[in-house]
Amino acid sequence: YSEPWIENTHYIRVNNAREIPEKIASISREKWKKMSVACREWFNRNASTKGSFDVTMSLIKKYYNVS
Repeated sequence: YSEPWIENTHYIRVNNAREIPEKIASISREKWKKMSVACREWFNRNASTKGSFDVTMSLIKKYYNVS
């Protein structure tokens, strides 16, 4: 994807599956909600049918000077 994910905004990093419960428990409810919104917005911009098409068209216009 041309718009990268951002750690602690779109995802959390763990080294192994045993860390998942502790990592999730350390995230506040408010932070979890903000991350969820950020993930949905990222998906809509980049991975949804419309978002993917729009990003592709903008990249074509940018790199190939198409109007």
